[in-house]
Amino acid sequence: MQEVNHPIEQPVPQVQESGMVDPIAAAPSPTSTSGNTSGQGSTAVVPEEVKGWSWGGFLMTWIWGVFNGVWLSLLALMFPAIMSIVLGIKGREWAWQSKKWDSVEHFNRTQKNWAVAGLILTVIPIAVILLLIILVAMNPAGQLQSSTP
Repeated sequence: MQEVNHPIEQPVPQVQESGMVDPIAAAPSPTSTSGNTSGQGSTAVVPEEVKGWSWGGFLMTWIWGVFNGVWLSLLALMFPAIMSIVLGIKGREWAWQSKKWDSVEHFNRTQKNWAVAGLILTVIPIAVILLLIILVAMNPAGQLQSSTP
């Protein structure tokens, strides 16, 4: 029979001389993949379902960061283009590690809402600007046509 290697082994509870189990030694490691590891800081294991591109972090930068506990996002106030890319790449992982979430599903739902809000707040202003450019191009002299003689 072949022995199975487990990537993460659970600690063996240590029994003290009094016969009691040492609660600190018996506690699961914060980097254990079992259970919800959100909000446990930079050492927390990030589930695969959480990893990926963060549209909310990319489009909403520091606003997204403040609401997700990613204070590093405030650097977007000084370096917007660089931080947009960094938050797009690492934002979801940092948000998982920085804030306590009910579940992976709750996290993904919230991040999807941020992505939708970011798209809306990006697309609408661009559409309005393009519409204004088209209107100005159609009437370059700025003459208004009136229906009265």
